[in-house]
Amino acid sequence: MNQAALSDSLLARMGFAVFEDAGAGALRPVGSSPEWFRRAFGGAPETNDRFVPGDCSPFLENFLTDAERVWDEGGAEHVESGAWIERGADGKEFALEAEACLVDGRRILLVTNQQDRFDEISRRLQIARDEKLAHERLRREIQTKEVLLHCIVHDLSQPLTALRGCLSLLTMGLPPEKLREVVEVADRQTRKQEAMIRDVLKAFSSEMAALEAVKAGQTVDLAQGARDVVKEYSAAFSSQGASLALDPGLEEPRDWRVTGEPDRLRRIFTNYLENALRYSPAGTVVTVGVEEDGEFLRAFVDDQGPGLPEGVTAAKLFRLFGKGKESTGKAGLGLYFCKITAERWGGSVGCENRTAGGTRFWFRLPRPRGAERAGVVAVAEAPEARGAEKAAPQAPPAASGVPQPAARPLRILLADDLPINQQMISELLAYRGHRVEAVGNGRAAVEKSREQEYDVVLLDVEMPVMNGLEAARAIRAGELASGKRIPIFAVTANDSAEDHE
Repeated sequence: MNQAALSDSLLARMGFAVFEDAGAGALRPVGSSPEWFRRAFGGAPETNDRFVPGDCSPFLENFLTDAERVWDEGGAEHVESGAWIERGADGKEFALEAEACLVDGRRILLVTNQQDRFDEISRRLQIARDEKLAHERLRREIQTKEVLLHCIVHDLSQPLTALRGCLSLLTMGLPPEKLREVVEVADRQTRKQEAMIRDVLKAFSSEMAALEAVKAGQTVDLAQGARDVVKEYSAAFSSQGASLALDPGLEEPRDWRVTGEPDRLRRIFTNYLENALRYSPAGTVVTVGVEEDGEFLRAFVDDQGPGLPEGVTAAKLFRLFGKGKESTGKAGLGLYFCKITAERWGGSVGCENRTAGGTRFWFRLPRPRGAERAGVVAVAEAPEARGAEKAAPQAPPAASGVPQPAARPLRILLADDLPINQQMISELLAYRGHRVEAVGNGRAAVEKSREQEYDVVLLDVEMPVMNGLEAARAIRAGELASGKRIPIFAVTANDSAEDHE
């Protein structure tokens, strides 16, 4: 096949009917005509390779007048007919368009079937839409499973680690008052793990659909949910020297119902409260409340802590694995769970620094509509209290199972923002004969390291004011002048490959 024949075949394959001017109102086909052309002009005479538009298409006959003007002028100009409709012998309509031009001195006219093109484009767009919907369904399914998997691995490891720490302390012959504290911590952790296991069983028994949407008409009392979690977590805040209170507005008699499911609503509240507990200094108050927001109700948790650091936004805090590449830390699934749950119920989440100091974390959910307003309010009883402590480390036991006194007592500086961790680590190290001085953040650790000499520094990674990595860098910078280099250890639950690096 020569080049010209190949070009003609390609034009026909692409749906173009190509003609060359034959004079006297006639056209000569170039190559084979496409199938649609024969159907549209089936009754047209094609004698001696001549096609006469005037015999079957008045529109195309009239367009030849414009085409001849372009051909006669001999310039680079071309002319288009615009769309017109031809009706074939079988009654089917064809949306056609013609174009006249000069190609290497040849007077060419092309006719295209716009309907075929439109149908093909529509088909491809529909395929693209279907693929996009399938991709979105797959993405949401993967997202749900991803959250479930990491919640299991991450959340179940915390109470286990704390329990092992408690067991280690119980072997040390502690005084009765200390024993009682340790047993209470262990009891809270077992209850917490039991609740987590129930959540896992529910998820694997096809109840994960509750994360996607609530049952039709299902509502929950948002104010009662706030009262329940405040009652449950008050003791945890008191043990840290802080207070947990309800906003007075919750006492007003009004309809506090929103679209939602009780167990997952409670988890949103508890995720917010555990976050507030972590950053609430002694002597401060955390307030839980609910307020009107148009067709929504907005629940909030206000703390009096240090506030959001500069550059930290709600978009960063609520994303999956929110720690990102710029910092280390836990996987950050708690706030991400709050985000996707609220959004799939038609709501939203957010946080901002308060003018009076501290931070407000909030979520809003839509009020029920229509018949739902007359429905029964679905409020689940609050489960047993769950502890809010971060996982405490375990001391490595000796061969006998009981930690042995150290060969050389050390003076140790410990930085951890949770009192329960400070208590357990200090007890474990003191039992082995070491002296421990504990502080609540990295900045305090840096200041202490410059004021006094220590044999070892233990740093939690995630702390307010200054985290463990920042504190380690600051301590190393301060050692440049003296040439000393104190051993620094990370004491953390973060053990991913990125954290190790």
